[in-house]
Amino acid sequence: DPLGDLIAQRATGPAHTPNAPPAPPVVATAPAPAPPPTAPPAPARPGNRATATETDRIIIVALDPGHGGEDPGAIGPAGTREKDVVLRVAHLLRDRINATTVGGNPM
Repeated sequence: DPLGDLIAQRATGPAHTPNAPPAPPVVATAPAPAPPPTAPPAPARPGNRATATETDRIIIVALDPGHGGEDPGAIGPAGTREKDVVLRVAHLLRDRINATTVGGNPM
């Protein structure tokens, strides 16, 4: 599994090879001088609902039930189409996600 190998390699760190040259030493540099202070930002308009601590959603979930257009997907023995089933499940999941809140904020 190439992805599993890559994850394992990154988890254990880079492989050490005996012939590899040593890494150059890290040299500390002086921090850049701070820029001159600027004028404070204009206060938000009273009608502006968004603030730095308030968001519409803290998590964004994209649902893609698939089989849009002409392709109905699999068709069951009774004529049930896969596209109808997955779309219905996606709608139920969307409604459940939209009804969920975390700390008073919609998820």
